[in-house]
Amino acid sequence: MAIPASHIVLKMDDEAIADDFSFGSFFFVSQKVVEFALALQKARCFSVVLECVLALVDAAATFALRIPTIGIGVQLRHKFAGLLGYSNYADYAVNHRMTNSSSKVFEFLEELSASLTDLATRELSMLKDLKKKEEGDFLFGIEDLLYYVKRIEEHGRLRFEEITDAEVWHSDVHLYSVYDLSSSELLGYFYLDMFSREGKYGHTCVVALQNGSFVNGARKFVFSLCLVSHVCWKRDKTT
Repeated sequence: MAIPASHIVLKMDDEAIADDFSFGSFFFVSQKVVEFALALQKARCFSVVLECVLALVDAAATFALRIPTIGIGVQLRHKFAGLLGYSNYADYAVNHRMTNSSSKVFEFLEELSASLTDLATRELSMLKDLKKKEEGDFLFGIEDLLYYVKRIEEHGRLRFEEITDAEVWHSDVHLYSVYDLSSSELLGYFYLDMFSREGKYGHTCVVALQNGSFVNGARKFVFSLCLVSHVCWKRDKTT
């Protein structure tokens, strides 16, 4: 039995997006809208309503789906905001929130986009090269994005090197550096704490000790901690 039509709503103003458009933000939004739409199709929705979604993103989702799509909402939201004295719906939506204005939101997004655009362009080039290798000289479309991201993930390989002289909090703990196997680029570090002991946290988990970032042009690498509570047979030979 099919599920009734479901909504995908993009809570941004169309004119504001047009003014503050960036390559990275477009691909991110497009990918997420198409992903959600495909998930709804898999859940057996008989149609998807795309509300406040850019025309190009609407077209990409419609192309990827086998079920009907319906686009609504941008003009009505803009008129509603105008009646309340706002220049656009984005200003109305954030007026009573921490940012207080859509211009601050887009300023933050532009700064974020500027720091990520080069990386996004390199990754997109990798996807295009993989498609060219597998399919020949065909244009790379939004419908190719999810497939080739998964193909890259399947081919992605890492190299781990133990740092033997690292300062650690217990002799069971080991520190490893992680490299991209093809480029030898350093990606980050992780601590591995495998064995149970008195006073140690008892559950298996991964803890982010430091997120990766760029600060004043300098890169800070990811540091993670993997906690496991296996019983060490060397300490307890009855196990």
